[in-house]
Amino acid sequence: MKKKFAMTMSLKNYGHGTFPRQVRMVTALCNRGYKVYWICPEKIRSNKNIQHIQLMFNFIPNFLFIGLFIKIFFTSLFNIEIFLKITKVFVIREYDGLALFFNPLLNKSKKIFFSRGDVISILKINLPDQNTFKKISDYIIIYFYPLFRKLLNYKTDFFIFQQNFLKRLYFNEETNLSKKIFILNNNCPEKKNYKKKTFKKKKKIKKKF
Repeated sequence: MKKKFAMTMSLKNYGHGTFPRQVRMVTALCNRGYKVYWICPEKIRSNKNIQHIQLMFNFIPNFLFIGLFIKIFFTSLFNIEIFLKITKVFVIREYDGLALFFNPLLNKSKKIFFSRGDVISILKINLPDQNTFKKISDYIIIYFYPLFRKLLNYKTDFFIFQQNFLKRLYFNEETNLSKKIFILNNNCPEKKNYKKKTFKKKKKIKKKF
């Protein structure tokens, strides 16, 4: 059986929510016969089947996705043979997608974006609780994020969302989509609209003593 090769990345080898989800996806791919390479500054210790690739020049600031793209580019030059045999690349963050999907050594691979949620909505909700510097940086990210998504959409082959409303938020109600989109099945109960019960006003009870 021909070995299949996949790749993903993260800037940390730990975390909650997003990171465990990414580990489970890699584990599922390993169980399906894939050899998965994970680019990270430190080795991922939660799964022995993961093949670690050291992220080069990690001292360079990310500066949105530009610094990250440079680091991935140099990492690919040090691992050319591995990058050229990758058939599928999947990410769960837009920045990671921009850094990996536009790498020239991965042109022939299928690109998969697994949405972790709507980043713009989360940033807007958290704005009132941020300090002045963080508010300014978040406003800048909110302003440019739709452009980042358009760039990512250009290279992405498959989109995976957890719910339909996340798909609508991501594509901003755009309907003319030529990309393949998948909504994950779940066992959440459907919302039911219950009719409000109306109670007849009871007559006042007169007390006699």
